[in-house]
Amino acid sequence: MRVKITITNLQNKIRISQRLISSSAKIILSAENCPQKRLSLTISTDKKIRELNRRFLGKDCATDVLAFSFVEGKLSKINPYSLLGDVIVSADTAFSNAEIYKTSPREELILYIIHGILHLLGYDDITPAKRRLMRKKERYYLRKLKIEN
Repeated sequence: MRVKITITNLQNKIRISQRLISSSAKIILSAENCPQKRLSLTISTDKKIRELNRRFLGKDCATDVLAFSFVEGKLSKINPYSLLGDVIVSADTAFSNAEIYKTSPREELILYIIHGILHLLGYDDITPAKRRLMRKKERYYLRKLKIEN
């Protein structure tokens, strides 16, 4: 499966290799048998992610990750390029949470990317059972990608 990952970096707080991000996303998409061929990933700031959260979800706060699917809902009908969707992660939140959870900012950022991709693939964390499954998948991919400290 040939996948095109578009990465946009809008922050300068965390240095992270685009190659690491791209290969991580490709490993997850391949393991999950994703038929889509394109994914957009944006590393953002709290300010920008808050603006997107308010604009699209009506929540006036920063968050760790936003995921917008192009294979579900209205946009699925006009998706000629097999675009899975957009994942936007906050480097500011990753940096802050790394201190709280005693991880590295890079690990937090990759965790958010994994989380966002899983949402695009149809996983959710609404119920306790679904949340446990999603957390299990996140831990699995962190280990598989050898990201954990």
